[in-house]
Amino acid sequence: MVIDIVNKSFLLDKSQKIYLIEKLKTANTLYIQSIIWIIEEENNFMLTLLKKYKEDSNNYSIWQLKWELITKNFEKIRNLEKQEEDDFFDIDKELELT
Repeated sequence: MVIDIVNKSFLLDKSQKIYLIEKLKTANTLYIQSIIWIIEEENNFMLTLLKKYKEDSNNYSIWQLKWELITKNFEKIRNLEKQEEDDFFDIDKELELT
C-alpha cells in the first residue's frame, strides 16, 4: 500500500521514489504514516489544481487572457507600423528637394 502511494506522487521523480521506498522499508510506523499523509495531501492538492484548470478552461478566463495578449501584440505591431510610416523615406520627394 505504501509503495503504491509513493509511486502515485506527482512531484517525486523516479529516483526520489526509489530512495523513499527503500527508506520506508526500515522506517518506524510514525515516519511511514507521516509520509503517507504528506503524499496524499500532495495528490489532493494537485488534483484540486487540475480540476481548477479544467473549470477555468471551460470558462472564458483562459481564452480571455489569450485574447488580451493577442490584442496587446497587435497594438505593438500597429505602433511599429506607424513609426515606420513616420520614418518612411520618399525617394520622389527627396529628388524634388535636391
